[in-house]
Amino acid sequence: MVRKKSAKKTKKTKKVNKALKDAPDDKKFWLCDGRVLKNMKELEQALRTMNDGTYRYHVNGSKNDFYNWVKGVFKDRKIANDIKNSRNRVIAANKLKRKFSL
Repeated sequence: MVRKKSAKKTKKTKKVNKALKDAPDDKKFWLCDGRVLKNMKELEQALRTMNDGTYRYHVNGSKNDFYNWVKGVFKDRKIANDIKNSRNRVIAANKLKRKFSL
């Protein structure tokens, strides 16, 4: 029984570590306001502090830069889809935050 709990905890820790992993220098995310993001934790923080205009620049009817970055760089389809399906930046930030608090 103890082993199962340890295995579960290890699996969750790996997911959180993956979420905190930095992108390579050539894959960092450049926001239109000049900030540069290197991991999903920084994306979560940026989503909370950016203005709606910055969000709309990166997420609109023809594109979703955050979805593309998370899916392409971090290979995390689940959180990428969560971001894609979020109605606004606060909801997207909350979904990312849940990823870190597994």
